[in-house]
Amino acid sequence: NPSETGEVISFGGQRVTQHGNGTEGVRGRSMDPSTGFRFYNFRKEQDFEVFHEGVQRPFTFLRDEKDSVVHKIDALHFRLDPNETVTCGANATQCIYADNVNGAWNISNIYMAPTLGSFPHFYPEDQSSDHVQLSFNADNRREWGYDIEPRMGVALKTTVPFQYNYRVAPTDVLHPAIWMPPGGSQEGVWIPQFYYDLMVEISAKDAFKLRKVLNILKIVTLCLLCVLPTVGIIMVVYSTFKLFFSLETIERNKMLAEKLKTRASTVQVNRDSMLRKAKNDLEKQGSRDPLNRHHYSFTHSPKAPKSSIPGYNK
Repeated sequence: NPSETGEVISFGGQRVTQHGNGTEGVRGRSMDPSTGFRFYNFRKEQDFEVFHEGVQRPFTFLRDEKDSVVHKIDALHFRLDPNETVTCGANATQCIYADNVNGAWNISNIYMAPTLGSFPHFYPEDQSSDHVQLSFNADNRREWGYDIEPRMGVALKTTVPFQYNYRVAPTDVLHPAIWMPPGGSQEGVWIPQFYYDLMVEISAKDAFKLRKVLNILKIVTLCLLCVLPTVGIIMVVYSTFKLFFSLETIERNKMLAEKLKTRASTVQVNRDSMLRKAKNDLEKQGSRDPLNRHHYSFTHSPKAPKSSIPGYNK
């Protein structure tokens, strides 16, 4: 009935309350296996951080000594840093968090209720705690880990299971005699609500496609490592060969130019000698020829008067 609806002005004396932590920057890479590690250089910095949305904090993953093979693809195996599962008393770097149970993470401030995040079945369980009422089932062991192909940065296999646990304590009204650990020093126990067994693995079809791409990269790499140095050596040898013959050609041209210059000088000398010889021959021939002598004497004799010429009429 709309007439019976109303607006809540206050609740428990509070008019305003915060239902979330707002928005802030985070540290670590995304858990998305398709894009989270694509631009990460695993050859230089192998350990990396992943931001977990459920716990709202980054986790460090360490490179395992043994590599793995997923669908015939060589991969690097990474496992969760053991320091990420201990409390402040065991590791000072964890003091920034409110964790109070080894092997679990206190996420109460995220969900606004006493909440723990843990491995499924509290693996590894806190043997010293008397308020965790759940033992580990070895058949359900799930360790966090990544199997990543280093060249492409593709997560071939991802295993990040997670369990939500809520604290249940007795009250003076509801079940005052239960939720008490036997012989325990604290009231209330952590009860698991649910867990999700997050395991992602590349399919056989996609693995086949990825293997083809990796084989092409290997061929290209081998070509770059083998062909380019060979081509470089050939170019150096060819350049040296051309340079040697270029110097030899320059020296040969220089010698040829000197020979041509000497020959031109010789030809000029021979030509001058031939001209002088021809002139001398002409002069000698003219001195021996009587016609030339007559012509010479005739042309150089005094001019005779015209009256002395027979048959000349004035």
